[in-house]
Amino acid sequence: MRRCCTLSWDDVAKLKALDRIPLATQRALFSALLQSTPTAPGTTVSRTVAAGVPVAWVVPPRLDSDALLFYLHGGGYSWGSIRSHFSFVSQIASTVGCKALLVDYRRAPEHPFPAAFDDALTVYRWVCHREPDSRIAVVGESAGGGLALSLMLALKQNDALPEAGCLLSPWVDLDGLATGNVITTDAKPTRLARYLRKTAERYADGANLQDPRISPVYGDLSGLPPLLIHAGQNEFLARDAVVLADKLRQHGVNLTFEQYNGRVHVLHTFVHLSKRAREYLLKASSFLEEHLRPGQQ
Repeated sequence: MRRCCTLSWDDVAKLKALDRIPLATQRALFSALLQSTPTAPGTTVSRTVAAGVPVAWVVPPRLDSDALLFYLHGGGYSWGSIRSHFSFVSQIASTVGCKALLVDYRRAPEHPFPAAFDDALTVYRWVCHREPDSRIAVVGESAGGGLALSLMLALKQNDALPEAGCLLSPWVDLDGLATGNVITTDAKPTRLARYLRKTAERYADGANLQDPRISPVYGDLSGLPPLLIHAGQNEFLARDAVVLADKLRQHGVNLTFEQYNGRVHVLHTFVHLSKRAREYLLKASSFLEEHLRPGQQ
């Protein structure tokens, strides 16, 4: 297989000109990069509307169970869509052998917090009502991983939890205090730190960045279903994954946590380029298969 590309998302965020690129262009570039992942052969993608929210059913040709992957895409709450992510989601769904529902939640700055959170919760309740017998796993990468965890925290109050959650390079601390990524006056922040802060504030739109619906690392993490976390050892959200894993263990959550070598953010999206990316996609898929199997807790 070809070597995984060396451009990672921390490289992208460090580009001096990034802030001067129109948001529409940033979105197009992000989408083009994600669309380089090939769609799994035989997959069908059908768009519909779930309780007012655009979604896409991603269905591989081989269905081994009636399980369902509830997928929340990444992109800093400002980028990403059905178009950018259906190919990558098809790779996960095909490997697990079940269908996936990809949520096209509203994005900032046009629709800041709590729009994305509200859309995720609305669609989750919709699919639970529509398919009450399906075994569901909530999956997300980057900002979508943080949104997936925020969703699960909210579900603990009055809704049925999923069977499992899978968080790939999750962004769970938009404030930066818990992970030590906060911007202070003591030292000049890096360009990456400034960009993350700008992205976080664009999404929060004045709301408290430590609200668990924005930064779930500050929430009550007890009582969650089995979780998988994958992240790069040196990627720009490595601290988010490490701190979250420590807190989850303290709360007794059944956790599978593994860091891969390097600084590539969401390595799994390079499944078509890297043997190591394929290895971690298979690990995530095996975790999902195990916990979506009937009779598993």
